[in-house]
Amino acid sequence: MTNRKPALKGEWADPLLLRDGEDYYLYPTKDSQGWLYEKFHVFRSKDLIQWDGPYTALDLNDVGWAKSRAWAPGVNKIKDKYYMYFSAEAQIGVAAGEVLDRGAERRYGVLQVGAGESLRSVLRGQGEGPRH
Repeated sequence: MTNRKPALKGEWADPLLLRDGEDYYLYPTKDSQGWLYEKFHVFRSKDLIQWDGPYTALDLNDVGWAKSRAWAPGVNKIKDKYYMYFSAEAQIGVAAGEVLDRGAERRYGVLQVGAGESLRSVLRGQGEGPRH
């Protein structure tokens, strides 16, 4: 089957694809004037062709140390918790929670973990061992 249509409407960049069970989650960066965008979004699909969303995964207005330049999220699931590493205002942060795809329903903590921007920060490691 050949599908020549874009998977998502609009201007999106730096996508990260996460498979969780039967669902696929796509976490892109929203292209905006001057990269001053303040939200991270997620789309959900069962077949990688039809996508639901965008849903707000993280709004920088909920982050005390950054207000714009949201880009390049990296998302991992460990046990029943999701971790989103992200860049904003030349800082690196992490959001952790049980849900990262349902807008206002999610509740998580957000930490500033370092200075300097990173394209695609993700956790590495398997099992119960250390992660970095």
